[in-house]
Amino acid sequence: MKIFLRILCYLVDFIIIMFAVQIVLIGFLDMPMDVGLTPITFFMMTYCIYNVLFTYYMHGQTPGKAVGRLCVVDDRQPVEEGKKQPTPELHALFLRETCKALYFFPIVGQLAGLVMLFMIIIGRAPLHDRVGKTAVVFIGKSKQ
Repeated sequence: MKIFLRILCYLVDFIIIMFAVQIVLIGFLDMPMDVGLTPITFFMMTYCIYNVLFTYYMHGQTPGKAVGRLCVVDDRQPVEEGKKQPTPELHALFLRETCKALYFFPIVGQLAGLVMLFMIIIGRAPLHDRVGKTAVVFIGKSKQ
């Protein structure tokens, strides 16, 4: 169940980011969205910035994670039920999201993405959570 919730949250964020990237690249810069280095690089940079800023300033959540009531927390600090979750530091979020952006590289990234899904399915922390020393937790009805 947790894997499906994480995928749903990821898809919400992915759609928001892709929509924004298309508006900028096609609408403002008049650049076609064919497969090329510039659009992919721009998408990966936007992806990292979006996730870092939203996660940091929305106390561990992006809009997608808010839909699924998931929260990114610092795994080095204890999580106490009923209390505010510890938000990871900015540099840890940057490392986490940079690692996640690597999943968009052809072949190697796709293989790493499959390994990441497998790790989530068996209940282990994926590589990006290990690198950033973070964890994704379900926060329930109220974050407090």
